[in-house]
This record gives sequence, C-alpha cells and structure tokens, in this order.
Amino acid sequence: MRASAQHNKLRVLLIDGRQLSWVNEIRYLCIVIVRSVKFKCSVDQVQRSFYRAANSIFAEVGRLALGEVVVELL
Repeated sequence: MRASAQHNKLRVLLIDGRQLSWVNEIRYLCIVIVRSVKFKCSVDQVQRSFYRAANSIFAEVGRLALGEVVVELL
C-alpha cells in the first residue's frame, strides 16, 4: 500500500519475480481504503450489509411489530 502525494505515479513492483497488480481500493480489517490524495474510506459495503439486515428484519415482522420493537431489533 502506498499513501503519498505521488500516489498516481506508476512503478513496477516485483515480489518473487511476479508483478503486483495496482488496484483502486484495498480491504484491511473490514475497512475499504480508497485510492486518493488524502486518506479516504468507502462505506458502501457496510451500508449495503446494514440495509440487507434491516430489510430482512422488516420482512419478518412486517407491520405487526411496534416501531420501538423494530428500532431495538436494528
């Protein structure tokens, strides 16, 4: 991982004779770090998993549960 003002300069990096691929984002300890001049993280995957869990709760309880119960479940 390289974080600097010269982040966009391409250099070839070899390990055991194999070239490493350059990517725009990496995942480290459940955090997605995005390529940028300044430190930047992406929360898209976390947000998607939250909405997936919330929708599954809403699908099960539907309109039967009180609002307070749904908030506690979330």
